[in-house]
Amino acid sequence: MIAKLDVRIVHLGPLHVVAATGYGEHPEDEAWEIILAFAREHGLEPWSGRHRFFGFNHPSPPECPPEPGSEYGYEQWMTVDGSVDVEAPLELKEVVGGQYAVTHCTGLENISGMWRELADWVTDHGYEWAPGVIEGLEEVLTPIDTPLDEWEI
Repeated sequence: MIAKLDVRIVHLGPLHVVAATGYGEHPEDEAWEIILAFAREHGLEPWSGRHRFFGFNHPSPPECPPEPGSEYGYEQWMTVDGSVDVEAPLELKEVVGGQYAVTHCTGLENISGMWRELADWVTDHGYEWAPGVIEGLEEVLTPIDTPLDEWEI
């Protein structure tokens, strides 16, 4: 549980991203492995400050947090410049950007509670999820080899 949700409304500009999707009981791990393998193969330094990492459930699990054994999908993005080429299973995507309610979470174990609180905040403050677009992005701010309870999201 988050003691006090601190929310800001920010505009996220257009993004050029490499996207990888994982599916199964732990799709985040699969998607991260694909993205980081791409970075290594192309000599990109993921945590150099030149790249941002966003992810989201796709398709979402039937319950949040997912029940043990349930399968769902997760799409992971890494921002890149326009000069890279990718092959399957990766995709290049142009993300138009938009207005987002942004908050902060420390520790991966707190993310489900944070999402519930943020969804309530959005509704309570008169905002609506934009139809037909991704409802929420998770931006990972710390290297993924950081202990999970210290992740900054």
